[in-house]
Amino acid sequence: MPIRTFIKSQFGTLLLNRRSKKVHRKKVFNNLEKANTFGIVFNAQEVDSYAAIRSFTNFLQSIGKKYKCLGLISPIEKYDNNPLFSSLIYFSENDFNILGKLVNSSINEFCRTPFHVLLDVRKNKNYFIDYIVVFSLANFKIGTLKYMINYYDLLIDDETSRKDPQVFLQNVSYYLKTIKS
Repeated sequence: MPIRTFIKSQFGTLLLNRRSKKVHRKKVFNNLEKANTFGIVFNAQEVDSYAAIRSFTNFLQSIGKKYKCLGLISPIEKYDNNPLFSSLIYFSENDFNILGKLVNSSINEFCRTPFHVLLDVRKNKNYFIDYIVVFSLANFKIGTLKYMINYYDLLIDDETSRKDPQVFLQNVSYYLKTIKS
């Protein structure tokens, strides 16, 4: 891990819990029928995550749901975000200052969007994705990482879901169909 990334994630992690107390969102347990907007945060460097999300977003689109995806990429990769024409936005550690605070306005806009459901689709701990999940104003947050339990509204605590994004998204679909709200 480069020293700059290490510094950002260490400072950010130290301040994250304190900053998170300022987040006020409306918590609502949504099901697949009532939820119309989905936010999906993922590590775009994980090829299987990318493929699973593509399949899941095709499913969402087929049932008339709207979605916006936010993918973390390597800081050396070049990306061009055009949020007017795409439902996929890329971000990297370069979108955070040295204290680990987000400085990119389009990513801040994603965080401020009150999605009905936010999905955290990743296998491993990553401060930059943690930040997005913590500061998202989504009504219903779903993920698999136990250390984020204070920020999720639904933790899918299944080893297979943690290792395989396709299984995680199948479980999400199942639980969203099952929940009565």
